[in-house]
Amino acid sequence: VAILEPVNFGKVTVDHATLSNLYRVNEMKLKYNDTVRIMYNIVPYFLDSKHDGDMLIPMMDKCPSCGTPFNMKMLRIVECTNPNCDARKNGNLIRYCNNMKMMGVGDSIIGDLWNAGLVREIPDLYKLTSESIQTMKGYREKSADNILRAIHKSSNGVPLERWLGSLPLTGISTRTWKTVIGCSYGTNAAVKFIERLKECDDPESIIVELRVPCGYGT
Repeated sequence: VAILEPVNFGKVTVDHATLSNLYRVNEMKLKYNDTVRIMYNIVPYFLDSKHDGDMLIPMMDKCPSCGTPFNMKMLRIVECTNPNCDARKNGNLIRYCNNMKMMGVGDSIIGDLWNAGLVREIPDLYKLTSESIQTMKGYREKSADNILRAIHKSSNGVPLERWLGSLPLTGISTRTWKTVIGCSYGTNAAVKFIERLKECDDPESIIVELRVPCGYGT
């Protein structure tokens, strides 16, 4: 995010604009105190810079939460590689809830559940009770029941590919899962895939059975 001197667009005052990812930050070679151009169309958009600033802005090369060095090979998608990083685990929970369309279980609620020590992994969401949620300040029976209802309602009748795409597996989207499972198991792919999981002692070995269609990396 670029922090800007406040500029007015009609009745809207803009003081920051997204830069999307580290690839763009690196590509633009931004400096502190650069004169920049921005556009406002519903949201502010960073256009370019005159590069007349004082000092080159250094690239962030490690996780601000746990200090683990980033893998900088793919600047468009940079994430912490430490599986035990609290920020990464929290992010996995938020991503899961968003992708599973848990309406009413947003970032702030996940943050409260995390800070209260009630959730650390995705399965913890399904262990929550009304009583445990009500131990958090500001949460009473109605709000607790709404959270539980949202979690369980969004988890019934979910397409297999959406559930798999919600799990913390880097670079594997819902669309990719749908294509790979369909290519591997054909008609009634979801049912066949689940049955194969049930009968297999080592579910991870199923990965070698999946056929990756032409145009997809291994």
